[in-house]
Amino acid sequence: DDAAFRDGIARGARFVESLLAREGSVYGITTGYGDSCVVAVPLAQVEALPRQLYTFHGCGLGRHLDPAATRAVLAARLQSLCQGVSGVRVELLERLTAFL
Repeated sequence: DDAAFRDGIARGARFVESLLAREGSVYGITTGYGDSCVVAVPLAQVEALPRQLYTFHGCGLGRHLDPAATRAVLAARLQSLCQGVSGVRVELLERLTAFL
């Protein structure tokens, strides 16, 4: 609920939006990852990109995590995203928090 924290997160999201408006292409947002960074993703499909990528890269990785390990992974990811440099919106942080 801290206003300064929320402002920092919003600033990061605004930066990504302005970068998209200026550049049109942003690694991992409107492109693939790694060697696929040269593959442009049409704006109509940008929202679906993260799910497609984690589904593709998550295939065949072994057993599912137990609840405690899953919560630990979510907590670590949440901590990373709370730094305000990923360009996420506060709504995503709130959704992740709800899972914990």
